[in-house]
Amino acid sequence: RCILAIGICDRAGASVNAFSFVCTGEGVKMNLVPWNVVQGDGSVRSRYDTAYRDSVIMPQVKEAVYHELNMIPVQQMPPENGVTFDTGFWLNNKENRLQLKRIVSYIQSKYSAVKLLKVDDMTIEIRFDIPRRSSWRIVFDKDFPSRAPYVVRYEAGETTSWSLGALGKNGTPHWLSSFSEMGQSVINSLKYLSI
Repeated sequence: RCILAIGICDRAGASVNAFSFVCTGEGVKMNLVPWNVVQGDGSVRSRYDTAYRDSVIMPQVKEAVYHELNMIPVQQMPPENGVTFDTGFWLNNKENRLQLKRIVSYIQSKYSAVKLLKVDDMTIEIRFDIPRRSSWRIVFDKDFPSRAPYVVRYEAGETTSWSLGALGKNGTPHWLSSFSEMGQSVINSLKYLSI
């Protein structure tokens, strides 16, 4: 997979789009990629700007936009009563919400500033930081629950991810058929990864 970002900037405005290229058995497929816009300064960008201060040009424009039709805002998940999901989505089930709450509570017992996000219609993420070490995401994507959720670690400019297979077995691709053990299975997997 390769992502190409194209930006255009002049004195009137600036825009940027991303295109995802995926190699398949039938050739290369291209998709327009939606943005997840996270407010704040990125650690990589901050270091780059400092190191290359003399050669970086900061655009000064009236308006800067992402391609509006393909922008997905990252939002803090509202309280349980205010969340809406498509019919059949796994979080429509009260027991599944309780299991997710157990996972979040476990992480909150170890780290502060834990965020539960509804990234898009099919993706739920738990985000947290281990102070002075790394940032983490636990991702329940469009393939959950038929596939296990996965974790992503951002540390020292490198990204690593693991599948959270059933009952803490790292790398197991398939999830439990029953949601009843979901919370404990994820917690066991996090313990296995020393999170």
